[in-house]
Amino acid sequence: MSEIQHNIQKQIIRVLMGKKVSRYSDMRPRNANSNLYNYHLKKLLAGGYVLKNGREYRLAPKGLRYVDRLSLETFESRRQPKLVTSAILLDEMGRVLMYKQPKQPFIDGYTIPIGKIHEEDASISAAMSRELKEKLGVDITPIYTGQYYMRVLQEGEHITTILNHVFRARVSADIEVQKGEWVEVGLLKDSDMYPGIKEILGSSMNNEQFTIQDLTIDYDPS
Repeated sequence: MSEIQHNIQKQIIRVLMGKKVSRYSDMRPRNANSNLYNYHLKKLLAGGYVLKNGREYRLAPKGLRYVDRLSLETFESRRQPKLVTSAILLDEMGRVLMYKQPKQPFIDGYTIPIGKIHEEDASISAAMSRELKEKLGVDITPIYTGQYYMRVLQEGEHITTILNHVFRARVSADIEVQKGEWVEVGLLKDSDMYPGIKEILGSSMNNEQFTIQDLTIDYDPS
């Protein structure tokens, strides 16, 4: 659901989306009561979406972030792919450090350390290092392997789309981690794993590097 619901506020944002700056009268919807229009403009100013400079108005940084993800047709936030990093950590025996997905979607599926990229991350590598520190409590600098663009379906219904930046590192099984276990991947059934993990491991465990691979997975949890 959009953060901005009232039609007058939406109209103000629509006008400012198409201009660098606008004047008070140019943003007012036709037939809108002046007091009501002024009230909603003040709400946008107070909410940090709009800035006023003299007689001119423009989108504030918060407003720019907001419109960047809007659909112009529906004026609602678009569903967008998740941007994540993941790490294949291999021990001396070729086992992979994995843990079970703690929540839906795909709860209890075995996965490798994975997490969303944050806007404040300075780089993809920095995002990966942060995730490993937060999730496992380890300082590791893995090697970048490539990208997977994954669309995951279940019973033909779209569930999620993920752009996954994959890293790899060889570490000692004695390394202390906050969670996870060393797993012989060949002993797992496909349905035991989080969608796409089997394919990622298949390409990456043998030091294979790639630019980007596209996957569409119809996940069967049975």
